[in-house]
Amino acid sequence: TEEEIAGIVASSNAAPETEDTSDMVAGLQAVTVESLPEDWKLYEVSDETGEDGIRHIDAAANIEDIGKVNLLLDTSGFGREDIHWLTLYTDLLTALETDSHSKGDLAGMISRYLYNYRILASAWQEGKVGVHPWLQLSWISMDDDLEEGYDLMKEILFGTRFDDPAKILEQVRAIRAGMKSDIADDPEELMLNRAFARDSQRMRYNSFAQGLEYYEFLGRTQKQLQDEPEAVTTKLKEIQSRLDN
Repeated sequence: TEEEIAGIVASSNAAPETEDTSDMVAGLQAVTVESLPEDWKLYEVSDETGEDGIRHIDAAANIEDIGKVNLLLDTSGFGREDIHWLTLYTDLLTALETDSHSKGDLAGMISRYLYNYRILASAWQEGKVGVHPWLQLSWISMDDDLEEGYDLMKEILFGTRFDDPAKILEQVRAIRAGMKSDIADDPEELMLNRAFARDSQRMRYNSFAQGLEYYEFLGRTQKQLQDEPEAVTTKLKEIQSRLDN
């Protein structure tokens, strides 16, 4: 009926009943810095240098059966003329086979023992004005897998084979193509790093080792691998041998 229709319309248009929450709101307390809880975490840290000159810094965290390894190998003995060769050496690691394993086998072992690994040659700040070049090796591992992880990293560093110019050429082309794509996609970052290098020794070293100069070096090395491949393989083996001392 008309009356029923009017009743339905009226009930639909009527404002819904709301609960009076004024008392609850009045009882709320504003959060201030002073009222925030404090959570201090103190970890035991040991810093010891052995008779062999190797410094060990260990920190115990509230994480059981897992840890992160961070090794620094001193590369200050490499002159300017060898910095790009050192960078290429690190870029080729894990991309070539070793004395004991194929590239495919390495990939499987790395996923097990060297999770989130990093192999990078770069300069670190030392004091306010000084810098020091290091080869950084880091990965995350279960405690039970630490020995296997150390052995695998040692194999990758000093057991990678640099005796196949064709495979090395393939990787150099891939590295250079990747750099070209990165530069085209984000030229601002490259130029910003070069600008910072004017006033920072650390940025100057890293920009030279990994920036435009390295890209140009890869182009020359690519041609050298076609013209005199033995010179490239010999140089990479020399870099490897100098690190393994």
